[in-house]
Amino acid sequence: MDLSLRESIFVTGATGFIGGRLVEKILSSNPGTKVRALVRSPLRAPRLLRFSPDSLKLICGDVRRYQDVRKAMEGASVVVHLAFGTLGTKKDHEETTVGGTEKIVRAAQELGVRRVVVISSWVVYDMIGREILNEEAPPVKNGNLYARAKLRAERLALRYWAKYRVPVVVLQPTIVYGPRGLVWTVMPLRSLKKADLPLIDNGMHPCNAVYVDDVVQAVLRACLAEGVEGRRYLVCNDEQVTWADFFGAYEAMLGFKCLVPVTYEEIVKQGRWMTRLKQIPTAIRETLDVLRDQPALARSVYQLPISQALEALAPPLLNFARSIYFSSSGKVPGRDQEQVVALRKSLNRPMQQLSPEEVAVFSRDVRVDISRARSELGYVPEFPLERGMEITGDWARYTGLVTSLI
Repeated sequence: MDLSLRESIFVTGATGFIGGRLVEKILSSNPGTKVRALVRSPLRAPRLLRFSPDSLKLICGDVRRYQDVRKAMEGASVVVHLAFGTLGTKKDHEETTVGGTEKIVRAAQELGVRRVVVISSWVVYDMIGREILNEEAPPVKNGNLYARAKLRAERLALRYWAKYRVPVVVLQPTIVYGPRGLVWTVMPLRSLKKADLPLIDNGMHPCNAVYVDDVVQAVLRACLAEGVEGRRYLVCNDEQVTWADFFGAYEAMLGFKCLVPVTYEEIVKQGRWMTRLKQIPTAIRETLDVLRDQPALARSVYQLPISQALEALAPPLLNFARSIYFSSSGKVPGRDQEQVVALRKSLNRPMQQLSPEEVAVFSRDVRVDISRARSELGYVPEFPLERGMEITGDWARYTGLVTSLI
């Protein structure tokens, strides 16, 4: 399929990772193509300012305001919607991700655009207990704010197809990495420079990574393919990539060891310990409340040794400290634990603390099936991990992201 777009294209989220790369690819590969991008401020799009105003028009506005959206979309025949909420309160997230999507598809209906491509995410699916993930999987039940908002947004967009025949296509990228990628490139590299990353079960679980240019390819195919309205497509690379492969590429860029193999049991125990540790401020606050509310008791307690004072004022605090001591002094399962501890002491580097959500992501065994995107969109991934990381490494070195340990 010829991926040349010779139409006027309206893009939201053009200042972001995928959106910015999409605009770059369109304008560099399609001379004469017109792109209209809705942005909150042109200052947030420095990478796009090199393009001529004749080919790229940056329109200041807010995706949450219908009049801004409709005015910016006028004259476009294709819409690519990538904007989603990242800042502010839960309400702000909802208004941008869900409310913004509603305004996009409503304006597209009124203006009669030829195609609307909505960028969702694979996190809208329930992956628990699954080995293979495809578009027939049930929706996530207890996802985070991002997953719930993305699910609501794509469902809303698809309802506009079912009810009003607005030509919507939904794409669901997986772990997207590459130059300027904040979540899966910049943040991991920054974190690895500061602290080691525990690799659950030696990092042997599937990663489902996809290079940003492959996602852009899928977007362009979704803009051009016929008979795909009302469909959802997972976008991934079908290469068998593990988390050890993925983070190992970043470790190679940095040039020093920063990955520590751990078992699932070890990381769960660490999580429980950190959860309990976070309860300490509550016990301290209880102690101060007692001192403030009972001045006479406070005067007498101040004359006691500190251990006796704690015993008198906040038994839970002292008991908690004892439990922390005894639990942390026990042996942690895992044959390599002593070697890991010795290594960490010699390097004097901390270990990253994984959240429960990160533990779930790094320990699941699901692999993504992209056969629908292959057969209906003609999508064929072109960037295996080695090639994608080679380009990413060149960019990281050029920008100085991997040149120092601080």
